[in-house]
Amino acid sequence: MKLPELAIPRHEARQHFLDYRRAVCTRAQKDDRTLMIGYRALAQGKRVVSGAEAITQGGVGTDGLPALALVRADAERCFVRYNDIGEVTFGANDTAVFWMSRPNRTMVRRFGAGTLPAFTGSQRRGEARVPMVPPAFRPAHALSNYFILWEATWSRLAPKDPALLKDIGGGLYVVLAIWDLTELERSVLGMRR
Repeated sequence: MKLPELAIPRHEARQHFLDYRRAVCTRAQKDDRTLMIGYRALAQGKRVVSGAEAITQGGVGTDGLPALALVRADAERCFVRYNDIGEVTFGANDTAVFWMSRPNRTMVRRFGAGTLPAFTGSQRRGEARVPMVPPAFRPAHALSNYFILWEATWSRLAPKDPALLKDIGGGLYVVLAIWDLTELERSVLGMRR
């Protein structure tokens, strides 16, 4: 899977980080902290991606659903709703998260109108298996603090090539790891009910 990474030279990212860090300390505006964290990650040589850009570039699969999915790393299943204006919503574990009056922000990821192509007809829905994170890539903290982006198979088939991400706000994520699931891991995922 090719991710749409933000490309800024490290020295430029470091200078922007220092500028935003000063601003956060003195006269912070709404997005200054998110930008500071993003520039710090880039200055450290980490890879940063935009979730919306990844979903947009992934496009729509042959099944009419998003080709990529983004959900919390501790989820076993991912549900998607894709409506006629190109808005996409991913929910973890249970379709009930879509219908909560104020859904838990970490359980639902929404990407606004125009993220994917508009279409005529009723909204499209799907369910996919969420890839497991192998021990070598598991973070020390709870998986619920992280997200997985992968090429979704909106069926009971197990996925292949996920990326583990850390949300830094503003729709941006630091890429922590990318791996291919082994046949054994895919087989175990396929057996989940």
